[in-house]
Amino acid sequence: MSLLCVTELNYQIASKMLYHEASLTLHKNEHMGIVGKNGTGKSTLLKIITAEITADSGNVHWQSNSKVGYLDQHAQIDDSLTVIEYLHTAFAHLAKLEDQMIELYSNPPTNKTDEAYKKAANIQLLLEQEGYYTAENTIAKVVLGLGLNAFGLNTQIGRLSGGQRAKVILAKLLIESPDVLLLDEPTNFLDVQHIKWLEIFLTGYKGALILVSHDTRFLDKIVTSICDIDNRKLTKYRGNYSAFLTQKEQAIQHSVVKHEKLKQKKAKLENYINRNAAGVNARIAKGRKKMLARITLQEHPVLHEKLDFDFPASKLAGHEALTTKQLEVGYNHSLLPAITLSLATGEKLAIKGFNGIGKSTLLKTLVHQVSALSGSYQYGPQTVIGYFRQDLHWDSPQLSPLQLIAQWHQNLKPGAIRSLLARCGIKDDQAVQPVHSLSGGEQTRVKLCHLMASPRSILILDEPTTHLDAHAKENLKKAIQNFKGSVILVCHEVDFYSAWIDHELNITEFVQR
Repeated sequence: MSLLCVTELNYQIASKMLYHEASLTLHKNEHMGIVGKNGTGKSTLLKIITAEITADSGNVHWQSNSKVGYLDQHAQIDDSLTVIEYLHTAFAHLAKLEDQMIELYSNPPTNKTDEAYKKAANIQLLLEQEGYYTAENTIAKVVLGLGLNAFGLNTQIGRLSGGQRAKVILAKLLIESPDVLLLDEPTNFLDVQHIKWLEIFLTGYKGALILVSHDTRFLDKIVTSICDIDNRKLTKYRGNYSAFLTQKEQAIQHSVVKHEKLKQKKAKLENYINRNAAGVNARIAKGRKKMLARITLQEHPVLHEKLDFDFPASKLAGHEALTTKQLEVGYNHSLLPAITLSLATGEKLAIKGFNGIGKSTLLKTLVHQVSALSGSYQYGPQTVIGYFRQDLHWDSPQLSPLQLIAQWHQNLKPGAIRSLLARCGIKDDQAVQPVHSLSGGEQTRVKLCHLMASPRSILILDEPTTHLDAHAKENLKKAIQNFKGSVILVCHEVDFYSAWIDHELNITEFVQR
């Protein structure tokens, strides 16, 4: 019997139909990855199967008594709790059972002593089976694996950054070990070593798993099946992500051949009907019309949508793009030792370091959003900076992508803006709906479109790949490689930049010197 059965699912946002008569099953111990182009509804599907969103029609049925854990990075938490107190809430229901057991052993009803002891013994057995007596070891293992000690277990939740808070929520979910784990981009706020630990943890996870991730290497290691969201359908493939790509490409080739044969057959019938609408073969032509009416040319799946990221470069006068001298960054106190570096015109620099160390603060300082605590930084003459901010923040979230680009680039006409947006995969209705209503990947593409709309001397990019699907990331990689200006990049995906950067600044090593 399936743990989860989704049947005849229909859901539409505004004028966009995400799923039409879509079906899916999840079996016991299955590790399923959900993939699809940006905006196809991967995160929305998780929200529907957890009843956070109600579908227009269809059925979502969970096996009775299934314990489902959903990674909601925006969950409401008591901010006054410390990290360790919050993690212990994973065992709160078992702690209540222990209290009940102790009470039964200590004060059994005088007329039902045997019955009370038997009930207490059953509770004790349940506590053992649920791992209550090894809770501290379980918590310690996850704390170490995800690096929660870096910001302190006695720190209040309300004082954590967004990334740190997300890691704590993930930690509690892993500690709870539900029958089914639903994880939406769990690696977004993890360092490389913590991603590796999570990969090992999830590979050995005994329960079922549904994973949304744009990290294809991560998916390849963990999943045993793929649910592909394409053309408003949910199609399941056996095997990991690499196996899925092979199978889907074969399915597309088969679909294209079938599509072409139907087109030829349709054209042949139409030709016959036109030539024989009247005359001795009119009756046969009438029969061919009925055959023609039964032919439906459906859209066949496309492996990759067409994207054309391209960042125009403005000329930089001089050899040095950026120099810093004893630059200290932070807020009330310095986050990093003083940094002195030099970046030549056209060079590309990647900045590494564990989450929360100060990478984003360094970039915000370099784009003049945060004041330097001491030291200095200087760009080359006539520098034009293009900055990609990590979070999906909009000053005017109700504006459409078309309106936002027009607001930022008043020299561009609407037709030119639509063309730019289309090159980034933002087309038709997406270009005119409120930007906050777009998916994370679509919002990221709007931000990249902004960088494409005018020439820049230097691109400063803070985690630009976070919400992008694999195809979009590959196109972005090529665009950055081809960019003639300088680049400063923060990215947790080493595979994205390792082959083309000129320099690497590992802040973790820098701090430990």
